[in-house]
Amino acid sequence: MSNRLYRLKNIYLKNGIKGIINHVLFKLKINYRLKNDLDRLKEYFSKTLAEKLEYRIQSGHFKDIKLIFNNNTGIIANRLENLYETEVINEIVKLQTKFNKKYFVEFGVAEGFYVNGLLGKNIFNFSIGFDIDKKLLNLCKKNLISNNVAQNKFKLINQKIDENSFNYFRENNIDLEECFFLIDIEGDELRVLNEKNLYQLRNSLLIIEIHNFLKKEEEFLKLKNNLLNIFEVKKISIGSRHFDEKSFHKTFLRSEIEKNIYCSELRPSGMYWLVCKPKN
Repeated sequence: MSNRLYRLKNIYLKNGIKGIINHVLFKLKINYRLKNDLDRLKEYFSKTLAEKLEYRIQSGHFKDIKLIFNNNTGIIANRLENLYETEVINEIVKLQTKFNKKYFVEFGVAEGFYVNGLLGKNIFNFSIGFDIDKKLLNLCKKNLISNNVAQNKFKLINQKIDENSFNYFRENNIDLEECFFLIDIEGDELRVLNEKNLYQLRNSLLIIEIHNFLKKEEEFLKLKNNLLNIFEVKKISIGSRHFDEKSFHKTFLRSEIEKNIYCSELRPSGMYWLVCKPKN
């Protein structure tokens, strides 16, 4: 049996015909997937418990921030329980405490988890968020309003991120040295962070989510080497997860398996981020 047929067989055995369809959609680069039983169970736990938590973050740096308007309901409870990308949040707060950048810039802002937390808790004074999806930007704005963030503290831009996106900062007289970038653009980081743009960003702070399951490993190695030429680079990844179990959790989460599903973000691969700060 060829390697390709062996992989397809394993996909079918794990997720049936939906798994095969999702595999084909992924190969065709179509941004859609059918939900399997695990997805539905995870979404049920997340939505049900988010209601119990009143859509308010329970602990951590973003404590008491509300996330009422959401597109990805499967992970909303992770965010509310301070289980979502906690290592990234901690790194942002630590670096901002030291460097005190003026602007938090997010490429791939979505519903605004980070901008709501960082502006709502006054960790940054101003944020610029880019996203290709206008619907998500509208949700982000609604969340910011619900957290009483003044509209003169943020700018949301409906735009696909490409190699020319950094022109926005020059055109609006924004010094890139005053910017802290969080970049989550589903593999396009390879194209956007070319050598020319990295040189422009040499005095900025960057945290880049690496989607190494979407492209060839050698492409990411090239990006990492280019980053190392300009920045001090540190790799961070997701650690183990635990939550403060309350009585209402026990009503829904009856086994250790269900608790683990609840804690999981159901990512397709182990994720990591590259934290980049200027060389002194």
